[in-house]
Amino acid sequence: MVIKTKFGNAGINDRGYYRIVSSKEGNCNKKLHILNWEDHYGIKVPKGYVIHHIDHNPLNWNINNLQCVKRSMHSRYHQINVKRTEKSKQKQSKKQNKTGYFRVYKVKAIRYKQGFIYVYQYYDENKKRKSISSVNIKKLEQKVKEKDLKWIKFE
Repeated sequence: MVIKTKFGNAGINDRGYYRIVSSKEGNCNKKLHILNWEDHYGIKVPKGYVIHHIDHNPLNWNINNLQCVKRSMHSRYHQINVKRTEKSKQKQSKKQNKTGYFRVYKVKAIRYKQGFIYVYQYYDENKKRKSISSVNIKKLEQKVKEKDLKWIKFE
């Protein structure tokens, strides 16, 4: 669905947000709710801050539904009362990466001949983010299994 706004025509992207799709206004690919907030207040969103949808509906870009909050606080807003199941974590991982493996991402790395590495991301017992990397997916699988971590191939 495409809507007309004063910032240009906006369509819904794959994450559920309105993004400007027309280029003549100079706002192409910008999120509509951010443009609306910046226009209303006459300033850019400060570094380290994001525009939060109070009702959690990314299609509601009404200025009364938008709030500028610290990035760290924004994460908390979306973690409250959210219990993620193992299945939902796998579904999110599958949506975010194209490697075909749970928690595995292909990351640009120009210092390697092929121009990328595979990275497995996980959290340790202290809830610190950790990663294991390799230029070869099979070697990465070995490293992950040696640490007794889950290695799941998407179906």
